[in-house]
Amino acid sequence: MSHVLISSALACALRGEGAPDEIVFLPEGSHKLKPQSHPKGIDVNLPAEEGEAVAAAFNEALAKRGNVKAWCDFEHTRRHPVSCYPTGFRYEAGTGIVAMVEWSKSGREAVEGRDARFFSPEFYIGANGVPSGLPDRGPVGALCTEPAFREIPAIAAADAEDDPDRKDGSDRTDKPDMLMNSLLSLVSCGLLTDAEAAREGADQLASERLRVMCSEAAKVPALEKELADLKSERKDEKVRAGVALFDRAVKAGLAGAADEREKAKYLTAAESNELAMQLLTEKVEAAEATGADITRPIISARAASPANHEQRIAAAQAKARTDLGPDAPFTMVWARAAEIDPPAFV
Repeated sequence: MSHVLISSALACALRGEGAPDEIVFLPEGSHKLKPQSHPKGIDVNLPAEEGEAVAAAFNEALAKRGNVKAWCDFEHTRRHPVSCYPTGFRYEAGTGIVAMVEWSKSGREAVEGRDARFFSPEFYIGANGVPSGLPDRGPVGALCTEPAFREIPAIAAADAEDDPDRKDGSDRTDKPDMLMNSLLSLVSCGLLTDAEAAREGADQLASERLRVMCSEAAKVPALEKELADLKSERKDEKVRAGVALFDRAVKAGLAGAADEREKAKYLTAAESNELAMQLLTEKVEAAEATGADITRPIISARAASPANHEQRIAAAQAKARTDLGPDAPFTMVWARAAEIDPPAFV
């Protein structure tokens, strides 16, 4: 059910001397208001049978605030100083919703000194006009000095046109709750600055940015699937490369075709160890070049080796590189190769 944030001034809430511990937050009955968000007017209904439920909804909203307690300001400026802190609500038959408050120093002085004689609450109403809750952040009301409609003694809308402090005629706090939450959320996550949220047309800007956010969010599942497909394709490519290198190793006499353990070594290297894959590739290439198994001493396989002098040196160097590791300097590799196949280096 949609609901609207209403800000209104109670003309009779702060009568009497001193700062009371309880104030009338919402009077019982039906009231025609003209808040800034609804210049054509809106009906607020607080029938007696709904009183207890409304008070319970307001108390629930207070509890949701947690450590950051609900507070009220002055003249709906949404800035400090704080005027008071509502601590609870109750329904009083024939009166309406009564709020228990703790006054700040500045709030108490304003009330006792008659600098502010009216209280203006902020609340949500449902489609039927019955109050349904309180804002989940920011002030829930304000002390004010000038109710707009004096012909309604119990409650009147905050003065939208005659407020001398409002030169631009812009809406101060009275926005639909969904829009209000959107603006606050966009500010908190950095997509809307405080200055943007305060200027005229902030609702359109917020709506556009929310539309863009939703549009981009709709692309996420497709992008995630595309990324998963790319990762799977890349993994398949690596597996195929490992299998192909192992097949070459089998043909070169470095492994048996049924040697699953040796095959797993090639696959693991292809998938996750680039250096190991490089060394295995060099080993296979050297074996292919000599036509011999370079895991055995070349001198003992001389009968199967080609007579080509350069090929024997290359094979010996490959075996030496495998023995000494990839970081071994060339001079050490050369010396080791000479030990492996001395006649090739004569």
